[in-house]
Amino acid sequence: MSRRGRPTPEDVELWRHAMREVAPIKPKPAGDAEPETPPAAVKPAPEPPPRRAAQRPSIAVPSPRPATVPLPTTGRVVPGLDQRTADRLRQGRIEIQARIDLHGLRQVEAHHALIGFIDHNHRHGRRLVLVITGKGTFGEDRGVLRTQVPRWLAEAHLRDKVLAVSPARQKDGGDGALYVLLKRRRQP
Repeated sequence: MSRRGRPTPEDVELWRHAMREVAPIKPKPAGDAEPETPPAAVKPAPEPPPRRAAQRPSIAVPSPRPATVPLPTTGRVVPGLDQRTADRLRQGRIEIQARIDLHGLRQVEAHHALIGFIDHNHRHGRRLVLVITGKGTFGEDRGVLRTQVPRWLAEAHLRDKVLAVSPARQKDGGDGALYVLLKRRRQP
């Protein structure tokens, strides 16, 4: 594939060769509510054996909703964040104390890793961390992690530890990374 994402003539030919025996699916008429019966010659695929329970507890993927973590770049006043710090965060002038690279992970794995990463760094008093999601640009869609990470940071468990989130500067990952400013840890 070319650098701009357009298929080369070789890619097109390879695709045609791979799809030469594939027949298009016929659309159902709008009034046809009954499922089609399979031909007698086609046997249904055997059911896969039941999966063993995963070692990690399963979690529900959060429903898509707008992130509630304030972004300093929106111009809104963020409680607990002075304008000077917001500007320094947006301009990438605060030292990054830890980073995590999530791209290449599955959603559930990335979610667990993000929670552990934020908890660990908040517990150790770190203030600014970099979360690398990757750009995930396949066609017009944004990457899954790039979309989900701000939502995860807005969940109740992490929202209590996150003060602000800002897109990273190009030198730190640009569109594929986020600066996450953590709240100061309260001493008991």
